[in-house]
Amino acid sequence: ENTDLEELIRDFSKEYGKSNSLALHRATRIVATVGPRTCRPRHIFRLAVEGVNIFRLNMSHGDRDWHKAVIQTIKTINKVMGWHRAVLLDAGSLDAVRTGDLKMPIPLTKGEEFTFTVRKTVEEEPHVTTLSYDGFIQEIKVGDIMQLTCESGVLNFRVKETTSTDAICVCMEAGTLFTR
Repeated sequence: ENTDLEELIRDFSKEYGKSNSLALHRATRIVATVGPRTCRPRHIFRLAVEGVNIFRLNMSHGDRDWHKAVIQTIKTINKVMGWHRAVLLDAGSLDAVRTGDLKMPIPLTKGEEFTFTVRKTVEEEPHVTTLSYDGFIQEIKVGDIMQLTCESGVLNFRVKETTSTDAICVCMEAGTLFTR
């Protein structure tokens, strides 16, 4: 299947170059759910060519290896084509990763550091919140983009550094983080 993907990318690049004006020059974003009928590398590439910006994976379906393979395909397309297609992991409402309670909303500015932790208590540490999923730190790595849906909209964070309990991130746009 990787040979198919490499061939598709090579053919597309010869004909159109690496730009994809459909996805770059519009304000609207297109989200596509990847499932059994659309998970092959050639299907994912075709969706990216047609303008999909965000690939949604429902974590309630499929296994870890399947999700990993789909994510790797998207990363390969991004790297080879120079594109920035995102992956949205939909954990569902019951098993979603949730932030901890905040005493007050936290205004964030672009470029500001913020820490997400799996420690059980956070003693009045500014710009730190707990997470409900203990295995979260093992699931992410430096450079990953975390997308947080909150009352003020969506906030994106780039993982700058990880420790055994913390993900130190940089806020990618201004916004306000509210409790849960």
